[in-house]
Amino acid sequence: RDAAEKAREARVEAVAEVDDEVMELYLAEQALSVEALKAGIQRLTLALKGVPTYCGSALRNKGIQPLLDGVRDFLPNPTQVPAITGQNPDSGDTESRPPKDDAPLAALAFKIMVDQNQRLTYVRLYSGTLKFGQEVYNSIKQTSEKVARILRMHANKREPLEEAHAGSIVALLGLKATTTGDTLCSRHHPIVLEPISSYVPVISLAIEPVTRDDQERLGPALARVSEEDPSLRIHVDEDTGQTLLSGMGELHLEVITHRLEREFHTHVRSGRPQVVYRETIAKGVE
Repeated sequence: RDAAEKAREARVEAVAEVDDEVMELYLAEQALSVEALKAGIQRLTLALKGVPTYCGSALRNKGIQPLLDGVRDFLPNPTQVPAITGQNPDSGDTESRPPKDDAPLAALAFKIMVDQNQRLTYVRLYSGTLKFGQEVYNSIKQTSEKVARILRMHANKREPLEEAHAGSIVALLGLKATTTGDTLCSRHHPIVLEPISSYVPVISLAIEPVTRDDQERLGPALARVSEEDPSLRIHVDEDTGQTLLSGMGELHLEVITHRLEREFHTHVRSGRPQVVYRETIAKGVE
């Protein structure tokens, strides 16, 4: 208890140094409630004057619940961040979308996932309201699609919603052309938000199907996996004829090959890519 009280006193002093409201209570030697201290920590976090730090271990499930509470207590909610900016694809002008329900729709698709044989498109609504059955405009692909269902995801549980509001993160069913980084908006108020850029792969792995049945399943399986993971690149080397998976590391590629076997029942052999050497005659002599 003595150690905890000393640590709390040090925390109060650290917050009081950068937050005026906490400083007034501290100098007046008034009792500082947990709510007042949390409010002070949130203010200095939003002002980028301090960073709340937690210790824990995800592997052993230690400290995870306090960390999630800290996300809720200290990080900004959608109404506490500036309006998102983007470019009007028609005029080229920069426009902003405030986090309000009555503003024009602006949402960013940040993840594609196939779950229970259904294609889920995860989106973050920056402004406006989205209702199921509503038609949305993809300003990147320049196509319109209809939202069949709106789901709030809780790990592997789904909660159907009638509508989603500004600031929400939801999964949509029914979008076929939308991919990672696309902007969904209103056709009458088009906007293109900053897309998500993927990293350049650093390592490659050669794969080949084990049986003829695996060969037939490999193409569709790779197409599905690459749609979900933009950092994965798949191409066929014209010189060697090998199918190459390129990703962010050995573990990344190992997970992909396990997914091919586990989810798509496609068995593959993997190994190092072959390197083709060429020689040429530099000059002719007699």
